[in-house]
Amino acid sequence: MDPASSIPPPPVGAVACKRHPGTQTMLRCTRCGDPICPDCMRPAAVGYQCPSCAKGSRQEVIQPGRTIGTAARGASVTAFLLIAIGVVYAISVAQGGAASLIDGPPIDVLVKMGANVPALIAAGEYWRLLSSMFLHANLLHLAFNGYALYVIGTVIEAELGRWRYLAIYLVAGLFSSAAVYMFSNVFVPTVGASGAIFALFGVFVAYNYRRRHNPFYAARMRSMAILIAVNLVFTFGVASISRAGHIGGLVAGVIIGLAFDGFGDRVSRAQAFTASIVGLAVLTVVMVIVRTGQIPPESASIFEFLLNR
Repeated sequence: MDPASSIPPPPVGAVACKRHPGTQTMLRCTRCGDPICPDCMRPAAVGYQCPSCAKGSRQEVIQPGRTIGTAARGASVTAFLLIAIGVVYAISVAQGGAASLIDGPPIDVLVKMGANVPALIAAGEYWRLLSSMFLHANLLHLAFNGYALYVIGTVIEAELGRWRYLAIYLVAGLFSSAAVYMFSNVFVPTVGASGAIFALFGVFVAYNYRRRHNPFYAARMRSMAILIAVNLVFTFGVASISRAGHIGGLVAGVIIGLAFDGFGDRVSRAQAFTASIVGLAVLTVVMVIVRTGQIPPESASIFEFLLNR
């Protein structure tokens, strides 16, 4: 796409400046499309930006039209996560035997390595909320999640920054695991990075929604919305897929994506992003506490009996 074509068209007639309602203007921020008056104008590489976008541009580099999947410069969090899930899968295959390379390790191996089993989490094994995010049931499961993480993860990492991206992946992923813990059968093991990846889907569509005045971001939003719709069809159409995990991750991602740019003049980007991350973390803890109180103490023993019989 020609970069010039991504600049929002000028408004028809004068409108009120978003930050100075008493001032009429015919100018718009070239990034978010909001009306800006001369007092708000900040020079940018192309045209002028509002103060919020200009501040964000100093912290991140956004290149409309960049190739999807290109990696950020320097150390890549996405690459680290891909290596991590690959290594964990290799370890699980080593424990399950060579025959498990394609079909995946047996259930007892996945449980031993940290699958999300509500009965065991309620017994105090809360680490499973995190470990289950790096386990996969079989090679196809790993391949789908790995590819999705590479495609969407590298873009979000480049545009939002490594540390924000890592915080999103971990916090939203834990929220997704907590949703599985809260709403799933206490004896059914769940594994996979799908919840965290759905969170990235949610962040991406919401992040671009906030910039929908720009044709480039509007197009990306529509493409992601279609991809999410297709994935939701599979989520509700395939019995073995964790609906709670996917929906939980998607909801968490949308919340973070909508909050990422802040709200008006009083809530900055940093404040809104931090609030969304902290809020989801607190909600995760609340769900875990509530669910733990609902699961009978003897559930862990029952699960162990069912697993070993």
